[in-house]
Amino acid sequence: MKQLNKFFIIISAFVVITTLYACEDFVTEQPIDTLTVDQFYNNNAQLTQAIAAGYTYLGDNLYRRGFYQMFLENRTDAMMLGLQNRADVDLDIATFNYNSSNSRIVDLWTSCYRAIKNMNVLIEKAPLAENASESVKNSILAEAHFLRAFYYFQLVRLWGEVPLITVQAQKFGEAQNAPRAPVNAIYEQIIQDAKIAAGETKAGVVLPATTANDGRVGVSAARTLLADVYLTLKNYSEAARYAKLVIDSKNHALWENYADAFDVTKQYLKNSAPNAENIFDAKFNPDIDPGSRFANFAWPSGMIIPYGGNPNQRGQGFFEVAQSSFDKLENGDSRKAFMFPETFVLGAGNESIRNPAATKIVGGAYNEKELNKQSPYFVLKYSMVDPRNRFGWGNNPWPIYRYADVLLMYVEALNEIGSATQEVLDQTINLTRARGGLTPLSGLTQATLRNAIKQERYTEFFFEGKRFFDLVRWGDLVSAVNNRDFGYGIIITIDERYHLLPLPQIEIDANPSITSNNAPWN
Repeated sequence: MKQLNKFFIIISAFVVITTLYACEDFVTEQPIDTLTVDQFYNNNAQLTQAIAAGYTYLGDNLYRRGFYQMFLENRTDAMMLGLQNRADVDLDIATFNYNSSNSRIVDLWTSCYRAIKNMNVLIEKAPLAENASESVKNSILAEAHFLRAFYYFQLVRLWGEVPLITVQAQKFGEAQNAPRAPVNAIYEQIIQDAKIAAGETKAGVVLPATTANDGRVGVSAARTLLADVYLTLKNYSEAARYAKLVIDSKNHALWENYADAFDVTKQYLKNSAPNAENIFDAKFNPDIDPGSRFANFAWPSGMIIPYGGNPNQRGQGFFEVAQSSFDKLENGDSRKAFMFPETFVLGAGNESIRNPAATKIVGGAYNEKELNKQSPYFVLKYSMVDPRNRFGWGNNPWPIYRYADVLLMYVEALNEIGSATQEVLDQTINLTRARGGLTPLSGLTQATLRNAIKQERYTEFFFEGKRFFDLVRWGDLVSAVNNRDFGYGIIITIDERYHLLPLPQIEIDANPSITSNNAPWN
């Protein structure tokens, strides 16, 4: 993984530059030392450092520490907040009891806009870099447009109308009063940026065909993002077209074994299809950035997880799976068995989460419980390899787009326009089902196939941050949440207004153009 390390090493070197664009009031611009900026964006190495900053925000309050996952998993019928974490801002998220001052909401908003601010500067400065090659400038521009599109895609789905800022501020306060833009205008910008990244609308702006070993995006990522955007907008023909472009490229394939898609040692083998399933993910390196925590957060709260030289590492238990959620995963599906192993050994000998001579968990809040034989269950799909680093700051990437997603988006889009033939099923959903050991689907109506796709996405992407947006897209969030029994001791009742989050109050206070919040917080 030397190439990966080199790319992430430069992120640390870029901290001083990105500080110029760090925002205290989030969307509000701060003064910029124009001479310093102009001098910096000048050669290949500096542009590469600049684009690296855009990727760092995938970890900054998004995927590294598990907090974004709480928004996308704990607020669904898949997972519940762990026993030892049912307090304060995290419980408020899991129970839809948050308000505009919730610190997790503020942090998420901040991270997206800080990344966008940096990409705005880079999009303006890269073409002017006198000592950079045209190929590097064009590739960097494509990546910057992709990342800006990606972050706005998160913002518009979470908050709806948000300030749409696509230019670098030249002086303090220039963008401070940006109003909330209409949702359709935000999606227009997302599509425009993603098409630029895909090489469609701006000559010379190109990405490599596939995801590279260094964690940077390829054209497949841009096309997959477009498929996702169009599926969200219910433009099924365009969603199918972009998914088909990824399929027809022959640059990706499913691993034969589901577990291999989460094995760091196999994810980036150059001759594996190539790059096998990985299209876009958030990468981490515990030696540098300092890594991810979501594997640690998924383990039982308080349970001692010995590894290497640290015998006192403990699980955090942010993600529990209730019996009803566990039962939605079909018995006999090998993916279920992989995600919920009943025994787990960290390396050899006695490095086990339970005494090898016993049958129950040792230590913590779940002492004497049989692991994954009784509720609550713990999904361990990110904890299968690299035991030495797994429970500190690990290097598991968080999968944002896998090839399986492309296949299931394709069949969903075609089913909605009545074009999901048996051949389509055999080339998409039946491939993912077969990998789980399930029988192929055939002879389904549009309605029964729709339900089968919903079930398949629930299983295939369990604990991958897909569930919340899937439920919203299908119009199923309200019924899924209001019918769940997660043992919080309270009844959760929401309506469609809870598809969106409240804008941070600190942003409303700083921006006079924002005069109201989302319902029911306005």
